[in-house]
Amino acid sequence: MKMTMKENFEKIHNDVIDGANKIFQESIDEVTQKVIDNSRNLDIRPINSYVLVKPYTANPYAKINVTESGLAMNTNEHKLFNSDTGEVDEAEMWEVVGSVVEVSPNCKYVQVGDDIFYRKMQSIPVNFLGLGLEVVSENQILVVVNDNLKERWKI
Repeated sequence: MKMTMKENFEKIHNDVIDGANKIFQESIDEVTQKVIDNSRNLDIRPINSYVLVKPYTANPYAKINVTESGLAMNTNEHKLFNSDTGEVDEAEMWEVVGSVVEVSPNCKYVQVGDDIFYRKMQSIPVNFLGLGLEVVSENQILVVVNDNLKERWKI
């Protein structure tokens, strides 16, 4: 059976696309394997005055409520009285709590292992090996939590 010009064009076009796709996929697979092989030796460190943080899923310093059955729950409730409506409204959380994973050499007040409160909209997610890390500028950190901070800062 003889192919029409249109069918011939479609076949050639699709063959070229399939060939390019195969080469592209092989290239992606090769690069992915290199990243996996090299990831065993990778370090990640913030530069300038940045801090690498692993955010907590819930604020570990928030009030815990215990139910009648004895179940302890971190409610994470933030409520404010709305003077316009006279009702209690749910308030948006503006802060995030996280554990410091790494600090740049320029950081003055923060060390690895500190817990910090920082501004919600001031962090930048870092898509590094799916670890769920964020980078925060040291000047955007609101509070540092750890033992002996006065001694460390010589206050």
